[in-house]
Amino acid sequence: KSIAFFNKYYKKEDIDRNNIQDLLKSMLYVYDDVLHYKVNIELDYYQKYKEYIGKISEKNDIKSINKKINSLFNALENIKYNTNIRLTIDKLIFDASGVDKNV
Repeated sequence: KSIAFFNKYYKKEDIDRNNIQDLLKSMLYVYDDVLHYKVNIELDYYQKYKEYIGKISEKNDIKSINKKINSLFNALENIKYNTNIRLTIDKLIFDASGVDKNV
């Protein structure tokens, strides 16, 4: 759902690079906590949303969580280097959606 929200958000005409970076960082922190929850480690960022973190954890295995974290990290890095924001976000959505590129 967060990726779908992101897709809706970034279609606005006035995309601000700093706002996109902040949103990507927030999503990265969420998935970091999801990974911690999955392996029974204390949450770092969103302890008060532990119930929601748990629900996200139930819907993802460790491999998919790791894939999403890597996709978010790569998008953050690309945004830093003045790449096209819309293309970067499109790639993030594609990578994080779980679509197998080999099909």
